[in-house]
Amino acid sequence: MLIIGIAGGTGSGKTTILSLICRNYDIQKGQILIDGIDIQKIKISSLRRHFGQMLQDVFLFSGTIRSNIVLGEDFTEEEMEMYLAMTRRIAERAAEYAKLSSDAYTDLDSAINPKKEDGQ
Repeated sequence: MLIIGIAGGTGSGKTTILSLICRNYDIQKGQILIDGIDIQKIKISSLRRHFGQMLQDVFLFSGTIRSNIVLGEDFTEEEMEMYLAMTRRIAERAAEYAKLSSDAYTDLDSAINPKKEDGQ
């Protein structure tokens, strides 16, 4: 599994990029390729199954915490534990980084990927 985060300032196009990749909108010019394949040739349901989005506006559907996490998908208990553990690690790294750095709120990438070197 590959996890990629898109970060940027307000109005920089983060939501637009994800909406285009998931084909919520059709692009006007050019192509978007994933592993060299034009996304127009990939089933929308397949694209959307592989992308997730964490919005700034928090919204919980009625139901359980679990139902809000899985949103209709069938995850095993093992998969749920894996996703929750990944989320905990990211939150812990971000919190620790915030304690150590005055740039914590402007340089989230360093909090999530502390060993990242320039150019990677």
